[in-house]
Amino acid sequence: MSALPCSLAIVIPALDAAACLPATLAALKAEANGAAIILVDSASGDATRALAEAGGARVWLAGRGRGRQLAAGVGAARAEFLLLLHADTKLAPGWSEEVALSRRIGRARLVAFETRTITSAIRWRRYGWLRRSARNL
Repeated sequence: MSALPCSLAIVIPALDAAACLPATLAALKAEANGAAIILVDSASGDATRALAEAGGARVWLAGRGRGRQLAAGVGAARAEFLLLLHADTKLAPGWSEEVALSRRIGRARLVAFETRTITSAIRWRRYGWLRRSARNL
């Protein structure tokens, strides 16, 4: 596979993410404005890869481990800016405005921005998974 030229690349590490990936990709595509979407899969046993390709993402394969996946995705991207995103994170409308602001500032360093998201952490709090997980530590 060849590297992807683009000024913004969105890298998504994934493993068995078919249940949440369509919503994530739909939120991205609504405002992506030509950004490259790169999903890095670690041998998912579900339809993750097919859904990613159908959603317009380029699919790369990497060994298990989020660090390996991120490294593979970053290596595949040829972009001035990178957005690293979990497969179960759905960015709220307006996310591209915050990315555009970071790009206009032009800082050559890591930039973090706060945006509304729907992620598994919200479900953990809603369903009490955090308390159960903490009990098991």
